[in-house]
Amino acid sequence: YDREEEYVKGLRNILKDLASNVLIRRVLFGKSDFDFDVHLEQGGILLVNTAKGELADLSNVLGKFALLSMQNAVFRREPNVSPYHHIIVDEFPDYVVRPFKE
Repeated sequence: YDREEEYVKGLRNILKDLASNVLIRRVLFGKSDFDFDVHLEQGGILLVNTAKGELADLSNVLGKFALLSMQNAVFRREPNVSPYHHIIVDEFPDYVVRPFKE
C-alpha cells in the first residue's frame, strides 16, 4: 500500500476537476486587478459567490481558496498597526480548514 500515491492521485483528481470546470477556470485564472492586500488596506466589501448550485463540491474548494487567500493577506499585514477588517462568511463550516480555526 502506497499512501503517498493515494494522496498524489487525490490531488491530481482535484486539480483535474478544477482545470476542467469553465467557471472555476475563469475565476482562478482569468485576468483580474483585485488585490487582497489593497482590499484590506482600503476597506470595503468583498462578496464571493461560490455558486454552490452550479459547482457542487467544487464550491467548497473555491470557498476555501478565497478564505486562504484572505488569511495569507492578513498575515502579511503589519501587526497592531493595520486597520481592523471584519469578515463574515455564510456557511463558514463548509469552507474553513483546521489551521484557520485555530
